[in-house]
Amino acid sequence: MKIQELFEEIPEDQRDRRLVVIYGGRFQPFHEGHYQTYKWLCNRFKSANVWIATSNKKNLDPKKGDISPFSFAEKKILISGLYHVVPNRIVECENPAFAPKEIIEKYGKYNVIQVQAVGKKDISRYRENRFFDELPDDIKLPDEIAALTRELTAVQEGKGYYVAVPMQARGVSGTKLRQEMKSLKGAELENAFREHFGTYDSTLCALVSHRLGAIKDTDEEKQDKKTAERKEKKTAEREKEYRREERELSKKSKAKA
Repeated sequence: MKIQELFEEIPEDQRDRRLVVIYGGRFQPFHEGHYQTYKWLCNRFKSANVWIATSNKKNLDPKKGDISPFSFAEKKILISGLYHVVPNRIVECENPAFAPKEIIEKYGKYNVIQVQAVGKKDISRYRENRFFDELPDDIKLPDEIAALTRELTAVQEGKGYYVAVPMQARGVSGTKLRQEMKSLKGAELENAFREHFGTYDSTLCALVSHRLGAIKDTDEEKQDKKTAERKEKKTAEREKEYRREERELSKKSKAKA
């Protein structure tokens, strides 16, 4: 169902408009780079208009699709716990990137100006989608949001917008983060957590470690582990042989004495 079909038609003179900026993504997990993007959106569009949308899809097997070790509830705990985002601004959506109807529906009969926050690597997907137009660069956010929204087309009128968010200095791909932190323990885990999340909480670090540790290995990772195990076994065998030879030499040396 299209978003605009979710709303019943209301008279033109009764319509009121609301700007709704949605930062949607998988967030597996949500890290400091994501938070910096969220802050950028809040600064530009005001925090009262910005939402975080993400799904409850989970998958631990790389053969079955994108790796998604965290449930919606766990992502919400991480986002609110680490970055103090108000929990009710984090909403579970089936299709957070394109059709976050669960957020749009919160506005009832208000006409919604939907603006999706988009990373540069995903812009082409929105340019190819007829529903979305790029938010005009010359839009200036006035004190009264209504002055802005009158210039734009509402979801109920068949149009949405996207805005390209800047690359953040502390941004890292979720894939790289998961690969780096999956097998870490102790001080290495804590240091990596601080690096990628920009802060530290022992309970949430344990949650992240537990969820990443449950991800099934790819075929390549399995092969790498087998190779590493063979190398370790050969090294152990060589060390054992070396110690045996040392003992033999020691016995011969004592016998000569």
